[in-house]
Amino acid sequence: MLWKKNAKKLRKPLKNNLPLKSIIPYHEVLFYGIVLVWGLLRYHYFKSKNDDYAESWDVPNFPQYDTLLQNKNPYYAKLSMPGKLKFISRIRLIREELEFQGREDFEITEEVKVLLCASITQLTFGFNSPTIPMLKGVVVFPSIFYSRLTEAWVKGLAMGNGVVFLSWDDFINGYKDSSETYNLGLHEFAHILRLQALESGFSDERLSMYFEDWEENGTDAFEDIREGSQEFFREYGGTNKAEFFSVCIENFFEVPQKFEEKLPDVYWHLCYLMKQNPLNYTEDFNFDRQDAQLANEEVQEKIPEYDVLNSKFEYNLWQFFGSFWFIWLMLILIFQNFISSDGTPVWARMSLICVVIGLVVRIQYYQNFRAIQDREYLYHLFLRVIPVSIGISLFYQVFFS
Repeated sequence: MLWKKNAKKLRKPLKNNLPLKSIIPYHEVLFYGIVLVWGLLRYHYFKSKNDDYAESWDVPNFPQYDTLLQNKNPYYAKLSMPGKLKFISRIRLIREELEFQGREDFEITEEVKVLLCASITQLTFGFNSPTIPMLKGVVVFPSIFYSRLTEAWVKGLAMGNGVVFLSWDDFINGYKDSSETYNLGLHEFAHILRLQALESGFSDERLSMYFEDWEENGTDAFEDIREGSQEFFREYGGTNKAEFFSVCIENFFEVPQKFEEKLPDVYWHLCYLMKQNPLNYTEDFNFDRQDAQLANEEVQEKIPEYDVLNSKFEYNLWQFFGSFWFIWLMLILIFQNFISSDGTPVWARMSLICVVIGLVVRIQYYQNFRAIQDREYLYHLFLRVIPVSIGISLFYQVFFS
């Protein structure tokens, strides 16, 4: 019949126009599957290796450190044995990075170094790295000192160049009575931590990415201090946003129970920012996804429930997109089909797809779209991943295509 003949004529050009040659060969799909599995196993192996790292810590002279910190640092005293080993190991790493100076005949002893580094370790205990890159050194005075910058007698100062000035008497007193909620060490080192949060390149991205969200959540409390209608924080916390953060940090560690009762939103979002919960004595102050879920039952502004997300925007985006592996895989296959249809050499398209798979696996593993922006990873990508991908793809083209 006529309509059947016309239908055949219509189907023929349609069939010829389909990019049949661009359909992915099964052996290429198998190759991509092997690359994907290898990437997943590699990240899983390194995750397990990092999780077991605490068990392999070797701390020389542990009894001396332990005795000193047990008596001088209440935070340390509440840690488990693995937590204490981790804490002291971090102290040793921080000490190697800092310069210490004594002024007005103050002697920098080993005890002074350990206690100063313990204060920093307390701040960064939840982070991947114990050090604060912007913190360059600590200058210690015996007691209050005169500052030419402020033209006043002060107990401590944190400078924009990364140097902290402290009165030793006031530093020690800060750890004697937590009810006073004044801890000079935590206060001044928190200033440097805030400066670090406003900069990029910190090893723990959440501090930088979530900091503005945290300050936004604390705006009402900050304004209440300035207006005199809030009695929990001392008045000095209303001086500016920098002092507000430092005062919050003091209360966070000194009186966490009261902080959580009075200002639960500010407290729990600070837990998320700092990756630790000072109320969680039984688990070395750990703060994870389950803690976020429990906190969300009592806060107005919800806390992201993914441990590794750094901002509310990423959290909302990940809820929609990050959990669906098939979306990533379909996009990869569509992309591969597209580039194979325009005559791209086999080795070029295969190496490109291998790199894309590597990026996807990394993003999925860290649940963080910025994971591929890390400087060290970019070095690894260009110096190892891309050359290896090209080499394997050339080998494949020579022997299998």
